Amino acid sequence: MNTVNLAKAKAHLSDLVAHAESGEPVCITRRGRPVARLTAVATPHRPIALSTLRALTDSIAETSRQRRRFHPPNARRESSSHEWTSSDRTDGFVAHAQVGSG
Repeated sequence: MNTVNLAKAKAHLSDLVAHAESGEPVCITRRGRPVARLTAVATPHRPIALSTLRALTDSIAETSRQRRRFHPPNARRESSSHEWTSSDRTDGFVAHAQVGSG
């Protein structure tokens, strides 16, 4: 445990709080006698319901699928024509999507 006198504690309070937050308690003394102790506050962890976690991950996956449909991973933006073109020609065609001007 780190021990600091009151005058130094007042001058370096933010540093001492950082030490306490990291798990290192700090003892504050006045005239050599301990008068206070800074420690981290234990914050309780709330358990996450499995159904909530699944709903969150499913929504992230759906958003990712929607973005891939709008902007395929192999698409590049043509700077002069403002079009997205796909270099994947396995279907026998090149997909074009006109980018809005607004």
